[in-house]
Parts: sequence; C-alpha cells; structure tokens
Amino acid sequence: MKKLIDHESSVINGDGSYSRDFTYIDNVVQANEKALFTPAEQIRKGQKEYYNLELEEYKYFLQKKNGANRFDTGGDNFSEVFNIAYGANTTLLELFHALRENLAKYDAAIAEVQPEFGPPRVGDIPHSQASIIKAKIILRYHPSSNTEEGFARATEWYYSNSSMVSSESEAPRIST
Repeated sequence: MKKLIDHESSVINGDGSYSRDFTYIDNVVQANEKALFTPAEQIRKGQKEYYNLELEEYKYFLQKKNGANRFDTGGDNFSEVFNIAYGANTTLLELFHALRENLAKYDAAIAEVQPEFGPPRVGDIPHSQASIIKAKIILRYHPSSNTEEGFARATEWYYSNSSMVSSESEAPRIST
C-alpha cells in the first residue's frame, strides 16, 4: 500500500493469477472470541457433527484424541486447531486492483499506477484456500467481513495512518 500511496508500481511475482484466501482482522477476532466463549456442550455437539460420529464412537474419539498431550479430559477444556479465513480466493492481481481502487478514493492519481510483473517465485503455491468448515460447524464461525469490505476498511485505515509507516518498511510504526 505504501508504494501505491507514493504513486509507485508494486511488483507482482508471476502473472497475478496466483490466489490466496485473504481475511479481514475482524474475522480473526470473531473466531478467537468464539473459541474462547463457545460453551463446552456446543463444542462437543459440533465435534460430533464435524467428525460425523455416533455417541459410542464419539466417546472413543475423545479418549484417543485426548492423550497425554491433550487438554480435553471431558471437562470444559479443548484442544482443537481451526483454519480461520474468509473461505474464498482472490488473485494477486485482484488484490492489487482492489487496493488501488480503494486508495484512489483518497488520491485520484493512485488510479494511474500500474503493477509490474516479475518472475514467478520458485516453489510458490499457485492457489491456497483454507477450509473453514470445521470452524463453521464446531464454533459456528461465519466471517462477518467479506474480502471487499476488508480491503476497503484496511486501505482506509492504512491511508489515514500512512504517516506512521516508515518509508524503509511497510510495517506500521507507532509514533511516541
């Protein structure tokens, strides 16, 4: 974003067709809150549904799953891993266009900036999309911000706070 704000081209490795499953921070916060506050009984019910187990199989599953290095002993503590994402892919070129379009609302000249295309990165995965089915079933997680909203809100924040961003790095720096 810093390069776009400075009217400079960004380099996209490859032709821009590689895609990722981007998500807005509010979705991550929601998932963490659900992981923290979802009642134990709802988690157990969601586990049964997700793992598609009958009652006896579920009891056996809990015994096997909750070995010495697991926290769930049948009480209110659980050890599960969830993918948290939006659940849809966005190409890198779509990402560039979305960021440019949103930033151009604040500075029309940004709309003229074109991407540069570099060679593909060796070993880069062409398409990556997280399966959020487990989080949806067990935690009742449903992303609250879609990708477009997330890009718009992120660019609004970034543009409003761009003076805190160092020209050497795109990581935000907090002024003291």
